[in-house]
Amino acid sequence: MKIKALGIAPYDSMKYNMERLVEKYEQIDLDVYIGDLKKGVEIVQTVTQDQYDVIISRGGTAELIKKISEIPVVEVDLSVYDILRAIKMAEIHSSKYAIVGFSSLTKNAQIICDLLQFKASIVTLRNESDAEPALKEIKGKGYNLILCDMISSTIAKRIGLNSILVTSGNESIENAFSRAIELCSSYSKIKERKLLYEKAFKYDDTKIFIFNENQELIFSSLDIESDELTSFLKKRVIDAFEGSIRKSYHIIGERVLNISGSILTLGERSYIVFFVNSTKSPLNIEKGSLTFLNKKEAEEKNYKSIFCITNSMSDIYDNPELIYRRDLPVMISGEESTGQDEIARDIYIHSTKMHNPFIIIDCSNLSKENMYHITDLYESPLYSDNNTIYIKNVNYLSTQRCKSLLSFIESTSLYKKCRLIFSCSYFNNTSFTPPHNIFKEILNELSCITIYTTPLRERSKDLPLISSLYLNNLNVELNKQIIGFEPEAMKFLTDYSWPGNYNQFKRLINELVLISSSPYIKLNSVKKVIEKENSDLPVDQNSSNKFISLKIGKNKTLEEINSEIIEQILNYNNGNQSLTAKQLGISRTTLWRYLKRN
Repeated sequence: MKIKALGIAPYDSMKYNMERLVEKYEQIDLDVYIGDLKKGVEIVQTVTQDQYDVIISRGGTAELIKKISEIPVVEVDLSVYDILRAIKMAEIHSSKYAIVGFSSLTKNAQIICDLLQFKASIVTLRNESDAEPALKEIKGKGYNLILCDMISSTIAKRIGLNSILVTSGNESIENAFSRAIELCSSYSKIKERKLLYEKAFKYDDTKIFIFNENQELIFSSLDIESDELTSFLKKRVIDAFEGSIRKSYHIIGERVLNISGSILTLGERSYIVFFVNSTKSPLNIEKGSLTFLNKKEAEEKNYKSIFCITNSMSDIYDNPELIYRRDLPVMISGEESTGQDEIARDIYIHSTKMHNPFIIIDCSNLSKENMYHITDLYESPLYSDNNTIYIKNVNYLSTQRCKSLLSFIESTSLYKKCRLIFSCSYFNNTSFTPPHNIFKEILNELSCITIYTTPLRERSKDLPLISSLYLNNLNVELNKQIIGFEPEAMKFLTDYSWPGNYNQFKRLINELVLISSSPYIKLNSVKKVIEKENSDLPVDQNSSNKFISLKIGKNKTLEEINSEIIEQILNYNNGNQSLTAKQLGISRTTLWRYLKRN
């Protein structure tokens, strides 16, 4: 094995000796440059790690190079004989001398002086800038000779001090060459083993990423780096070190990534190792039907929601610990926009599975093909354990798909391996008499804990407090100074039926704050905004509650009821899908999918 070595010599004669002595060592191919301290470091910074196997240098220069180079450094030690030779030369010329240099010189000099009872002043330099002040102080004490290294010798000449340079003898240089051969032999085996492991990792389907505590990527088993994936993992390093993320999912392009993280400690340093498995098939799912959150993301969503701002979830649970700490399935039902999503995230955040992913399946966007990708393919995230799975809007499932979903849950024991949360929502102008068939199927088959959400119109007595809390948030966000509502304006709000529940409330209060210029929101402003809201809805003028008169058949499922409502409002609007979607509070895409399904 041929060793490529870089020599950094602090003075000319050492360079000459290194080039002469290396001829005895056939294994070493040596390039030698002259450079002391900073200049030596600058030389090393111009080379790459692949150019040399080892660096050979001396004293303070070697110490500085070790700090900036990943290439192993072998130091040419100053032997006892090197220092003793210099001391003997000093005694010939002067009885009063000082020994000045970095610790590689002064440490051995102190041992010799103690053993042989030499009386010499020894000064250890910590860095290059210490040299000149130290030498001036020595000169001021009456010393006219110093034994030193190269940097001190150069400065001594400039300030009028005599100096004897402590040089490295042939035996010290040869010893450094021998140690370089031994080091490179051992390092070569380690390097070969490292390359073997890296190649083995690259053949495995599981990709490995290692980050240090500074979020720097130390290793990746990907042949081609993915900037998006690396950036995603980098942002989660701190959370992983804090223990808040053990597993997560992420979608990049057409792939779902299953990510798990572990802390690896070596000596005093700790690293995060991410294991990433990738699957393609579930990503045929339409956008919005399958999403993933971790605990931090779920907390941020809830923190920003109107339910958190207005403290509207505080009275939902009769026994929070029963729901939080036990992994029983939960069914959340109620009118649309009454906090089903926020409750599901809240249960996840406080559950025993909070450090694993929160998987959201939205049945309102779920086609037959999507359902297949989620339930019938083994690569689906639903086949992982210890996650929280939120299946929302089950009211959009047909009876057949509901049975298929329940069959999958039971056959895979999903309800035992993961925490299941369901939501069933309905429009506020339709009767909902649970249990209808889908609601009943899920509720009974899985013995769900039930949570019913309260529509906003049934919280009219709480509306002043809810409004006040939300106004305070808007004042901060919009730099406004609205104090509240005039009494008549608040009464108008509390008498309103709020068909769109909290989403409608949030949107209208936002508008009122933006258009109001006085400290109190006036009745006239409230009337104007709500009248405009009502004008967007098709109404029966003879109806006291200002809703369209709908004809709903008896003994209908919730899906069939929703279908009848959509069809009647669409007919009322002469087929105008945009207006119908707006009035129903759903997107045109959701309306189109619903019409296509039926």
